[in-house]
Amino acid sequence: MTRVALYARYSSEHQKESSITDQFRNCEQRATREGWTITARYADRAISGATAERPEYQQMLTDAKAKRFDILLVNDFSRLSRDMDETEQARKRLVYWGVRLIGVMDGIDTSQKGHKLHSRVKGMLNEEYIEKLKDDIKRGMVGQAEECYWQGGRVYGYRLVPEYDPSKKDAYGHPAKIGTRLEVEPEQAKIVREIFQMYADGMSPLKIVHALNVRHVPAPGAAYKRKTQRSSSWSAAALHGDLSRGTGLLNNPLYVGRYVWNRSRREKDPETDCRAHIARPESEWIKKSVPHLRIIDDALWERVKTRRHAVSKGVAAMRASLHCRGRSTGRMPKYLFSGLLVCGTCGGKYVVCEATKYGCSTWRTRGESVCANSVRVERALVESLLLQSIRRDLFTEECLEIFKTEVARLLAEQRR
Repeated sequence: MTRVALYARYSSEHQKESSITDQFRNCEQRATREGWTITARYADRAISGATAERPEYQQMLTDAKAKRFDILLVNDFSRLSRDMDETEQARKRLVYWGVRLIGVMDGIDTSQKGHKLHSRVKGMLNEEYIEKLKDDIKRGMVGQAEECYWQGGRVYGYRLVPEYDPSKKDAYGHPAKIGTRLEVEPEQAKIVREIFQMYADGMSPLKIVHALNVRHVPAPGAAYKRKTQRSSSWSAAALHGDLSRGTGLLNNPLYVGRYVWNRSRREKDPETDCRAHIARPESEWIKKSVPHLRIIDDALWERVKTRRHAVSKGVAAMRASLHCRGRSTGRMPKYLFSGLLVCGTCGGKYVVCEATKYGCSTWRTRGESVCANSVRVERALVESLLLQSIRRDLFTEECLEIFKTEVARLLAEQRR
């Protein structure tokens, strides 16, 4: 019996679920003609082919290495990946593991001569398609930005107002959407003015969010419909943000009636495969005056900006002297139990909040109105006690067997 696995993928949440069904149908027809038995199906929904971090894709590779099937059928190689290097890496792995890879629609078959060249050409075309798609999307977004249509998500202090074409219809006969504009939301705008005034008067972001949380003021994102629900409380990080990138409520130029777009781009580091924000030169920014969106006056904005720059310089100097000896990133070092300890009061993470102490991250960023646990513990004490317990309780023959069994179970769950 020849065991066959099918892999299908579609990229965007706006695409149809039937795309997976259609891809599987094409692969099933090929398997039926050949008399093969389908033993596994893998499908990644609404995940870009430009990334390899797809759960079903990774599971398929794991099962291929374990020789759980003999042939992998994909509708075409673009479903496998839109990244040329990743496509080649996957092809090489499958061939090495003895798994035959077939692209049903593009005719690539690793059992045939010349499949290497065919695969590389197809990989280049798929990667070029992604680059062209990016250019097309960027061109459309530039046009929207020039007309001051909003390109991002919700902004605290404003509501999103869709604008429709009076004459054009979409594919379903409804008025065609032109874009989305912002409109001041009076109740939230009042809170924005209050936050700016409190900060200008010398209050820290932590004290500001404490005051807001005590009054149970709804936080930004508390009612948003997301896959991961945000906390319903305010966070100090949401206020101060990153001054250099212009993130954070206190750094948003919309509040003084200035629309700024295209400040940065996201690129993947070829060494770490992680995406990072890279600042664009100011000459590439699109700036527009939108006085109807002004919430605070120029004088208050300047007071806040002056203080933000002063605080930012002070924090940078403190990190350079205390936490970043010999480091070039500015990021605080990660310690042995960072993020693994849990606050007994709120369930939040216990993290390094001073040079040598662990503390509750919720108390630190959202204030004592959300978590009253202000206990900070010396890092050396925590590590010595926990490591001593691990040595005493875990390093026995019986516990090591339990440990290995549990790790194997968790890994199996993760693969499933």
